[in-house]
Amino acid sequence: MAAYESDVVPTEGPNPWPVVVIIGVLTLVIGIWLMFSPNAAVFTLALLLAIGLFLNGIADLVFARDRHNPTVGYVIGALYVIGGIVVIAWPDIGLTALAVLVGITLMIVGLVQVATAVMDRDDIRHWIWLAILGGVTFLAGVFAVFWPDVTVFVLAFILGLRLTVYGLMLLVVGFSMRKLTHP
Repeated sequence: MAAYESDVVPTEGPNPWPVVVIIGVLTLVIGIWLMFSPNAAVFTLALLLAIGLFLNGIADLVFARDRHNPTVGYVIGALYVIGGIVVIAWPDIGLTALAVLVGITLMIVGLVQVATAVMDRDDIRHWIWLAILGGVTFLAGVFAVFWPDVTVFVLAFILGLRLTVYGLMLLVVGFSMRKLTHP
């Protein structure tokens, strides 16, 4: 099940809707917390950024096998997970380095999402939303890379906004999947 396709449900194994909903709720909560906790310590923000990147990666990895092109899902998921691991491994790397690292991750993921949306638009029902999400993700990355002097609070707000939107999307997908198994 691609996170962006609403008409495909895994045909093998159990329906993973509870996992999708849990990841959606966690992602949504972290996104809102990042947006509205400007006084949190830098370490806490770095930790939340890492968890947010990691959760996005896990969600993309969960859905990768059911994509038209699973490799894209695995690449996006791996990039998010690696970005999250790097941030958690070095939370004290400094605000500028943190902004650049997260920015590069977001730029790469955004480009892959836009490319996937355009190339697979015949197979992805709501491909335009994937393209928009990819564009927003890419622009957030550009902002972080080219203006690293901006504090981590602004980066946290931008990533928080992205995580909030993604968390809401996961909740919609998860509950849609539940309806298919619980009419």
